[in-house]
Amino acid sequence: MDIKTYLGFWLKGNFLRKSIVTDKVESLKDFNIETIIENNIRLAVFDFDDTLSDFHGESISNDIASFLNELDSNSIKVAIYSNCSDGRNKVLFEIFEGRNYFISSQNGKPSPNGYIEILNHYNLKPEDAAMFGDKLGTDIYGAYLTGFKLRVLLKPYSYIFGGNIAPFKDRFVRRVEKLFITH
Repeated sequence: MDIKTYLGFWLKGNFLRKSIVTDKVESLKDFNIETIIENNIRLAVFDFDDTLSDFHGESISNDIASFLNELDSNSIKVAIYSNCSDGRNKVLFEIFEGRNYFISSQNGKPSPNGYIEILNHYNLKPEDAAMFGDKLGTDIYGAYLTGFKLRVLLKPYSYIFGGNIAPFKDRFVRRVEKLFITH
């Protein structure tokens, strides 16, 4: 995590900006893929833990796989950007083996660097991209700083579908962030 940028989210009052979140849904099952198509989005970037799977999950559900397949069938590029260790990244490569997805090796959300790395990989601009994540101050704020057109905040996967839950510190931060979500 990029602590300096994350603290800026709080200390500069950025958490009060209504425009940080462009859409808020329970889960990907509730997100209408037509929103991506209507907004001419060519790239969907996902956090992994508690967005596509439970915390430190080692697989994706059939519903998530179907959602990703629908993106693929609509020629929407997909990238995974998760604040995780090199070891965890190896697990992500195994989970998405056989899919032509870019998995960022950056570990610095909410800094724009990882988002820019993904955009550069696909030779796209921020207005071509959507970010899906469960944390306002890292996933969504980083996409906001980078200029992503869509920034979709989801409820944590484990809250809805069960499985491993995030450590207390992550759950606490989510609760504090939830107090300031005005969209």
